[in-house]
Amino acid sequence: MKIPAPVKWLFIGVTIISVPILIFIFAIVQATSGLTETADSFFHALKQGDTEEALESLSKNAQHNTTKAKLEQFTSQNSLQRLKDISWTSRSISTNEGGKLEGSINLEGGEKIPITMTFQKAGSTWKIYSIKQNRAGIINNLSAEVPSEEDLINLSSSTTRLFVSSIKNKSFQKFYQGISYAWKQETSSKELDKIFKSFLKFGDNANSMAYFSQLTTKAPAFSKEPTILDNGQLEITGTYPVQPIFNFTYKYVYEGLSWKLSGLKVNL
Repeated sequence: MKIPAPVKWLFIGVTIISVPILIFIFAIVQATSGLTETADSFFHALKQGDTEEALESLSKNAQHNTTKAKLEQFTSQNSLQRLKDISWTSRSISTNEGGKLEGSINLEGGEKIPITMTFQKAGSTWKIYSIKQNRAGIINNLSAEVPSEEDLINLSSSTTRLFVSSIKNKSFQKFYQGISYAWKQETSSKELDKIFKSFLKFGDNANSMAYFSQLTTKAPAFSKEPTILDNGQLEITGTYPVQPIFNFTYKYVYEGLSWKLSGLKVNL
C-alpha cells in the first residue's frame, strides 16, 4: 500500500525523535552499570550467606559501622534466602553526591521490598555507602527518611547514655568509638576530651553524677520535629525532664545499615 507523503514525514519525524531518546536512556544505563553491578554482587553474596564477600561491596565508611552479625540480621529480616532479583526504577550519578539507586528487592512468592542505595567511588569502582528501606520496622516515615518515634528515642537515648558514661569515666575514648566514620576522620578522642573538658570535671562529683545518671533512666522529649537536613544528616533536638533541664541537639549520618552520631550540642 502506498503511504501518503504527510504520513511518511510523520513516521520519519517520530523515528528521528525516538533515536535521541533511546541513546539518552542507553547512556544512563551504561553510566550507572557500575552501581547495579556492585548492588547485584552484594545481594547475591548475602543470598549465598557469604557475609565476607558482601562486606567487600561496602565503602570504608560503611564497613567501619557494619559487622557480619548485622549483615546476617539484615539477610534474615528481609528473607534474602528467597531473593529472586532486584529491579531498579531510578538511577543517578552526581559528582558531589555519588551514585544512587532506587528500586525493590523482589522475593520468590511475589513480595517486594522498596529500597534506596547510595554509593561512593573508590578508585574505579563503586562501593555501597548506605542502604535504606521503606518497610515497617526498618525505616518508618515521619518525613521522607526519618526513623519511627520509637527508633528516634532509642537512638538519642543511646547517645545520652554514652555521653554520661564518658563523664563518669572522665574519658571520651569509648564515645569516640561509637561515632560515625566521617566524624572520626575530623577529630580524635583526645580532641573530644578537650571539647567537653567542662563536663569531665563532674566525674568526681557525686551530686553531679547523680544528676547525669537521671538522664539514663528517663525518655527524652523532642522540642521540635526530628528532620533530615539538606546535607542528609538526621537532626534530633530535645530535652530531659530533670532540673536543671538538659538540652541537646544530636546529629547523625546514615552509614552502612544504621545511623551514626556525627555531631552534638548539649547545655544545662
